Amino acid sequence: MTCPSCSKSLQKLETRGIEVDACSGGCGGIWFDQRELDAFDSAQEAADAGALIGLRIQAPPPAPSTEPRPCPKCVKYKMQKRFSCIKRAVEIDSCPGCGGIWLDPGELIRIQALWKTDADRARGVEEFFTNDIMPQFQAERERLQRENVVAKIERAIGFVRISKFFK
Repeated sequence: MTCPSCSKSLQKLETRGIEVDACSGGCGGIWFDQRELDAFDSAQEAADAGALIGLRIQAPPPAPSTEPRPCPKCVKYKMQKRFSCIKRAVEIDSCPGCGGIWLDPGELIRIQALWKTDADRARGVEEFFTNDIMPQFQAERERLQRENVVAKIERAIGFVRISKFFK
């Protein structure tokens, strides 16, 4: 596979029984196949990821590009930018085809710093849904219920457009 950032050959690197592809001797980026990043993404798991963090970087990382990068595995897909987690602190590249993730140098360390343990992450996700997502769902549900009532009244008295009076 070829590095989507600096076009060097990616080298296989095994750590914790998981084989990832790293741009060792190039920009220092790391390719994780689908679900592999889950084994390295908390501070608790950082100690076991020393081989990944200590990649030998020979070339300076290229300047960030606004153009989507090609997936090193699928090649035919362009990766999409997304956030690594609900904290929206680290933007990563992910492939919509194979589900793989490309991390630029330093992104793994920043991701690991976001959560101490997997239990912390689970609590954070639960809080996010309780405090941010569920109120939005409830508001949308109430809006749809109100609109449904207006539609029923309009059908009952078809000559009057009640929606002109109620929003």
